[in-house]
Amino acid sequence: MANIPSFIDRLLSVNDTANPSLTHCIKEAEIDDRRYSLSLYNAFQDLFNGLPLCAMISGRIFCMHGGLSPQLESWKQLAAIKRPFDPPNKSIAMDLLWADPENNMNGWAKNSRGVSYIFGADVVKDFTDKMNIDLIARGHQVVQDGYEFFAGKRLVTIFSAPKYCGEFDNNAGVMIVDERLIISFDILKPAIREVTIRARGTSKNASTRSMLVSSRGPKSKMG
Repeated sequence: MANIPSFIDRLLSVNDTANPSLTHCIKEAEIDDRRYSLSLYNAFQDLFNGLPLCAMISGRIFCMHGGLSPQLESWKQLAAIKRPFDPPNKSIAMDLLWADPENNMNGWAKNSRGVSYIFGADVVKDFTDKMNIDLIARGHQVVQDGYEFFAGKRLVTIFSAPKYCGEFDNNAGVMIVDERLIISFDILKPAIREVTIRARGTSKNASTRSMLVSSRGPKSKMG
């Protein structure tokens, strides 16, 4: 677990685990530069496999990419996870990366993503009470306003990519925690800006239009 407030801690996400998309990117890079190869892919995986799975903020806010695990019953279980590693299926690590909260249900059920679980608000309430924490902060799902609370504000989903993949009209959110553990959200709204993209070897007049997401919205605060 990461727990060093004076440093930036970057948590592991599902996009960092071994997957065909990264392999595809590396192979595409090989077309332009033969220095980029499978060895570069493996170097990325070595880096990703050493990233923290979760973080604790002042013992009160539990952070991860995905969600909770039905196997997680104590913090000692997290400390016992050997790193670096490629997260195995049906493990606490896999659930921390892939699990999702779900409205209108109780308990646990299989996740439609084909890996890990979905869990109800009752699971969140039981977990926060048992582990004596105030909030679970996670990502993994697009939410329209950049952040979205669940289970009576005991869990918050934060999504920091505005206009995700060009397919959603969502805002992005950044959660800010001050020294009193009061949280606020900086909202980034999608904005259209014209940019010029010129392919290699084409004239200066050859251009296309692209979407750039950058504008800031107002902050929202919560005590």
